[in-house]
Amino acid sequence: MEHLIGFLNQVETLSEESKEILRRFLYTEKLKKGSFFLELGTVCNKIGFVKSGIIRVQFLNETGEEFTRYFISEGHFAIDLTSFNDKTSSKEYIQALTDMELVIITREAMEYFAVHISNWNSIIRKLTEKALLEKLKLSNEMMVDDAYTRYRKLMERQPEIVQRIIIASYLGVTQYTLSRIRKRYR
Repeated sequence: MEHLIGFLNQVETLSEESKEILRRFLYTEKLKKGSFFLELGTVCNKIGFVKSGIIRVQFLNETGEEFTRYFISEGHFAIDLTSFNDKTSSKEYIQALTDMELVIITREAMEYFAVHISNWNSIIRKLTEKALLEKLKLSNEMMVDDAYTRYRKLMERQPEIVQRIIIASYLGVTQYTLSRIRKRYR
């Protein structure tokens, strides 16, 4: 829980009273490899700050094929923002790729923080803007970069993911192509 409080304090300074409010509402949740933080078709009612482990965000296309949108590692948030904000069924699912630990913020806690922590809305706005800009950048790169370039950028940004999981679905290539890319990258 202190990981998240420290992270939020870097975004915008929190008073000691605000930190105590956070401590009262935050809790940790452990997920085993393969379990779901959010299942397809359910409403996202919590936000997970990844303390340890790797989680992936996936969706199904019209033919039922699974595709990985992106990976979330330590120090980042796991959430379906549209489902959380609109209270609608999720069109994606979020699954643990490793055993992991998350610090949880529930919807109710978010509402309480908005009223009782003076700069909470400013913190959330800054975090949301940053996350959306990162996702937009990744989305644009996925559309214009070739598989080798996507692999190289993933290795630069999140090498732990490449070392711990299979990434072919994320890159949009077969395992054979991924093997060729890895050889070329080395």
